[in-house]
Amino acid sequence: MVLAVIVQAYYALRVNLLERDIRKDPQMKEALNNELVQLNELKAWRASFFSVIGFIVLAAVASFFIQINDLMLIVLTALLVGFGTHNIAVYFLDK
Repeated sequence: MVLAVIVQAYYALRVNLLERDIRKDPQMKEALNNELVQLNELKAWRASFFSVIGFIVLAAVASFFIQINDLMLIVLTALLVGFGTHNIAVYFLDK
């Protein structure tokens, strides 16, 4: 658990430093913030939204067959599904 927090903090710091460098360099900002990148980001958020909705529907259907006692587990898993789908969609769209 502690290792995961350290790794997340390290990469969050690296992303923030990269964003700062992008804001300072006009050429980099123009290249990394064009219409295609914005469209891909929109598509990734849309995919993320629908995957979270799909997971919630799947969990609701599964709750008819098995008893789900921990609602927080469903919520956190839905968040992870959304974040994961967003990252995967950005990866495949920008490839």
